[in-house]
Amino acid sequence: MFDTIRSLCIWIIRLSYVNILWLLFMVIGGVIFGFMPATISLLTIIKKWVNKEDVHSVLCLFIHTYIQAFLKGNGYGLLFLLIGSIFYANITILLPNQNLLTTIFLYSNITLFIVYGLGVVTFFPVYVHFQLTMNNCIKLTFLFALSRFPISFSILLTLIIWLYVIRWYPGLSLFFSGSMVCFIMEWISRKPLSALTSVSNQDVYLIKNA
Repeated sequence: MFDTIRSLCIWIIRLSYVNILWLLFMVIGGVIFGFMPATISLLTIIKKWVNKEDVHSVLCLFIHTYIQAFLKGNGYGLLFLLIGSIFYANITILLPNQNLLTTIFLYSNITLFIVYGLGVVTFFPVYVHFQLTMNNCIKLTFLFALSRFPISFSILLTLIIWLYVIRWYPGLSLFFSGSMVCFIMEWISRKPLSALTSVSNQDVYLIKNA
């Protein structure tokens, strides 16, 4: 019982600390350009903690990962933002104009937008777990999101639920807004991602039991 309480307290302190770092480095990056590298850094640290790896200096690792992921992470971020904006614009335009053709296009765009959403939330664990080129990282992200639909859907659902929790209890934002999502994201995806075999820049399509 004491060990359980102690472990819970340690995780609360850890998640609070890295969440403050996440918010701080997002602001340092101007929020828009700080979000991707800060989130990658946050998930990198949480991944190490979940895997019970030693982290000698959380701040040093956070800064190192942030600098390393700044350009590449923002490249992915701008790509996701562009694609998401296109889907949003299409749905907004098609929604008021209801006829057979526009309805087909509307539901096609909504379906693709859902797939896109699954891909975005799956991207972060894939990026942190594997060293891949941009092209292969995108391929593996969407392959994993679709072939492991319950996993990617669980991550997306967790994010939506947590956003509602934060909305009702805004005081949690400072300490758990990003860290809790990343913790659950890592906890859900860790085992399925470990089942990926022979992942490399030459072959990203080998998945166990796919």
